[in-house]
Amino acid sequence: NVDNELLSNPLLLSLIVILYRNNLKIPDSKLEIYQSCTNTLVDKWDASKNLDIQIDEKILQKKEPILSDLAFWQYETLSSSNTEVTYHKAKKVVSQSLVKKKVADEDNCAQLAEVFLNYAQKRSIYFDNNFTHKTFLEYYTAFWIYSNIELKHNIVERNKIIKKYISNPFWSIVLELLLNMIDKDQPDSDILDEIINENIKNPYSYPFLVYIIPNLKNISQEAQESVYYNSIKYLINTTSSSEK
Repeated sequence: NVDNELLSNPLLLSLIVILYRNNLKIPDSKLEIYQSCTNTLVDKWDASKNLDIQIDEKILQKKEPILSDLAFWQYETLSSSNTEVTYHKAKKVVSQSLVKKKVADEDNCAQLAEVFLNYAQKRSIYFDNNFTHKTFLEYYTAFWIYSNIELKHNIVERNKIIKKYISNPFWSIVLELLLNMIDKDQPDSDILDEIINENIKNPYSYPFLVYIIPNLKNISQEAQESVYYNSIKYLINTTSSSEK
């Protein structure tokens, strides 16, 4: 019963098989599959190798938010044609993250960032200035927006990010995971309806909205109909009568 979109992705299919082997069950949603795959690979993958990695336990406890800081910076960097991802820049981002999370100070953050990146490399999480699996990069980027913006009720910044990237195919999985994270614990449709209504004015958002709606639970019938109506109306108005 796994979605065909997931089965057609060789990497995700491999991860689903790993998940089933470890847990004897398959998660229900794409968010759960990404979440479970990431947690399984980051926490358990390579653990059997008994790698000797000297890293402070306090830093390990902050592993997920540190990787999220790195992922969001990297995703935005990859979206820009003016900058590139380098080890030096990645190390600087991790250094700032360590200081912000109070597990390092200005004097030792650069050294501890190097230790952390070495740990990530040996655990096959981050290597050669990139996450070893795009799944990691996409999930941690979505998690960064959710934990640093959505959970802090920074609605203006959340809407700004969604509006900026909603028409960019490179960001579609990240935004899908983000909306699924938001959808997961909602008591009603207010928040998702607000996001839909905020973006319905932009015709370039229609492909993403039409795609994501079937995967959302806490969305009103009115918001769904508005997306479909506006999408069909836009297609009719922009289609030449000479086209079949």
